Amino acid sequence: MNLWIVVFILFVVIGLGLTLIGWNKKSILTMFFGLIFLMVPIFYTVPLLKHFVAFIPPIAMGIAYLAKKLNTA
Repeated sequence: MNLWIVVFILFVVIGLGLTLIGWNKKSILTMFFGLIFLMVPIFYTVPLLKHFVAFIPPIAMGIAYLAKKLNTA
């Protein structure tokens, strides 16, 4: 098995875990890092999205902020 596949699978699992922990604790920072870990493998595996890897942090911050806002409403 290729090392990159293992790393990407670990990133997705860690990202899902951090995102769920952040969602339960209502922590934007934990959701932010979880979404980054979750989106990096997706953006690298899709050739069309590979050019937009630099935009992952603002996208993750927006999603985390909106999720926090929707979760408290």
